[in-house]
Amino acid sequence: RKEGLGDSSSSGIHVLICVHGFQGNQYDLRVWRHFIASEFPDVVVIMSASNEGHTFEDVSEMGRRLGDEVAGACRRGRITRVSFLAHSLGGLIVRAALAGGWLDSIRSRLHSFISLGSPHMGYSFSNN
Repeated sequence: RKEGLGDSSSSGIHVLICVHGFQGNQYDLRVWRHFIASEFPDVVVIMSASNEGHTFEDVSEMGRRLGDEVAGACRRGRITRVSFLAHSLGGLIVRAALAGGWLDSIRSRLHSFISLGSPHMGYSFSNN
């Protein structure tokens, strides 16, 4: 039995929200969506599209848009756990949404936050 992300021992729905990075779109993390769907079929995967074409804007504004998108998606069904999988700038967008209070409606259901290549320490620590 697989534990963790797809653990269905608790009643309700586990939603994983994939958040793309700079100049990205909702299809950037589709390989992850397919992997999660094959390994954890009970997890509902949502590909965030609220910031497509807007990644040159303020990170706080992108966090607000993500918060609105997540709140809308989480009004449906018996969602008991919400997780985030974010790439690059997407990790900063999720953090901005959490810090700005735009995800307060799901904070008690927050299960995990996975960021891939997100510059949490800023660009100045980059080796590039």
